[in-house]
Amino acid sequence: MLQAKNQAGELVTIFHKTRVEIEALRHEETFYCPECNAPLQVKAGHHMIPHFAHRHISPCQMQGESSYHETGKLLLYEWLKQQRIPVSLEHYLPTIQQRPDLLFQVGNKQVAIELQCSKLPTELIVQRTHGYQKQNIQVIWIVGANQLERLSADFVKIPFFARHMIHQFHSRFPLTLYFFSPEQQTITLCQDFIFTNQTTAIGAIHEYHLNQLTVWDLFSQNWLKQQRLYDYWLTKKKHWRNRPAPFYQQKDIQYRKWLYQQGYTIQSLPAFIYLPLKHQYRLIDPLWLWQSQLFFQMLKRNTFVSIENVRHKIKNQLLSSSLFPLIHASEDPFLEYMDILHQIHVVKKRGNRYQLTYHKKPYAHIDAAIEADRNLFTLLANGKRTKATVNNDKA
Repeated sequence: MLQAKNQAGELVTIFHKTRVEIEALRHEETFYCPECNAPLQVKAGHHMIPHFAHRHISPCQMQGESSYHETGKLLLYEWLKQQRIPVSLEHYLPTIQQRPDLLFQVGNKQVAIELQCSKLPTELIVQRTHGYQKQNIQVIWIVGANQLERLSADFVKIPFFARHMIHQFHSRFPLTLYFFSPEQQTITLCQDFIFTNQTTAIGAIHEYHLNQLTVWDLFSQNWLKQQRLYDYWLTKKKHWRNRPAPFYQQKDIQYRKWLYQQGYTIQSLPAFIYLPLKHQYRLIDPLWLWQSQLFFQMLKRNTFVSIENVRHKIKNQLLSSSLFPLIHASEDPFLEYMDILHQIHVVKKRGNRYQLTYHKKPYAHIDAAIEADRNLFTLLANGKRTKATVNNDKA
């Protein structure tokens, strides 16, 4: 931690002090944890930021912060100070018994920054977020860039726990995740992204050096171009149709066996299975799996299907909207998917129920399936969801 209490109960910071001053404090003062009051030791090696640490293993919330985290916290603190923003470091909020890494004021709004550089249980993310919200404090969760893997210009691998730190400040704001690298001193904004499976996503991804960024830029809006999304998805789906299941991916192998029992293979599936959805983050299983289940287990077997039926049938897949406390409007991915199927005339909507209108046989050749994918994605990219989608879907 970067601050500690001295014997007089005053908060002391040492990261800006000289080595001579630090050595004097080490011998003249005793320091205590501002959270649990346990005695602390001064850490001030040649390859680390001077800070305080517990002498022994402790259950304290402030125990065990890494050098990566300490450095990141300090850099963000200095970044805000350079913008002449009054900011407090590790400020304790007694009402909710929480201590954000940074707390500052922007206009008439209090903002807390939580820098999270390691995996954190979902219940703690939700609990801390609700604590700030009760105090009318806007919290911004920034994930350490050590948790982010950049796969290409607009394709990333995101840890599962970070889903619960997705921000959406109002209903028209893109889904947003923040990542910070203390080593590179860069903030990466991942916005308007769609998960392709549990941890990989495509989106509008922009990286900025701290010198290029102000605090207001954290609230900027970047959108992924629809044409880029569908061009990428068409390539990915073609690869998915042609790729054999790796022996180590048992879930994929079981899925293919199950498809075979339905009289299908991945190559013969209709184009509307494995469609990208904005609200896929609320589902545990990947798109191709639950969309196949919905088609074979419900739409093909029932005259009419309601969203309530779908939720009940695949209830173990849908994560509660309460687990995403920073999202302004957490919508139902099942409803989003059925709405797309209705617009492309795969299903017919009657009230709050849907009836399948697609009754074609499986594709006989992979080339026909890929051509159907191309036709569908071209229509979706152009925003023309018409009956031509199905008419071009030739078996």
